[in-house]
Amino acid sequence: MLSQLDILSVVSDYVDVRRIGASYKALCPFPDHEEGTASFVVSPHKGICKCFGCGEGGSAIKFVAKIEGVNYSQAISILKKKYDLKGLDYTLLTSNKNQEENEAKNNTHKKLLEFSKGFLNYLEGSGLNQSSLRDDQLVAVLKKNGFVATDVQKFKRILDQYEREK
Repeated sequence: MLSQLDILSVVSDYVDVRRIGASYKALCPFPDHEEGTASFVVSPHKGICKCFGCGEGGSAIKFVAKIEGVNYSQAISILKKKYDLKGLDYTLLTSNKNQEENEAKNNTHKKLLEFSKGFLNYLEGSGLNQSSLRDDQLVAVLKKNGFVATDVQKFKRILDQYEREK
């Protein structure tokens, strides 16, 4: 089961951590986030980790999936082999994975909403409107700000909605 996984042991196999109170801190280990101060926190009592710089985090399984560049079930296999976890069952963990995926989607949607408001204010201050921008320009803006290209249509709908509300 997930309770068999000691997240501190798992994370410590990849990252040098320092104890700070009841938690542990480290530099963010994820390749898409470089930093100079420790913003990655491991909370053994909660069984989770989180980078407060880039927002990545979750269970030991999600951590291994991200750091190894594998999917959820492959991460489970890695953990089962590495820590000799015989009772770790993929089917029991699927609901946890779905919950984490839904939380990630909600966080991305909230970030996109906030970014859209700021972007409209920027356009308004520049004397531009979003309808004058090409899709490739919007894709470039989104990518530069950490969003994937598939968010473009959603981004355009949000911008349209905010413009109608003004």
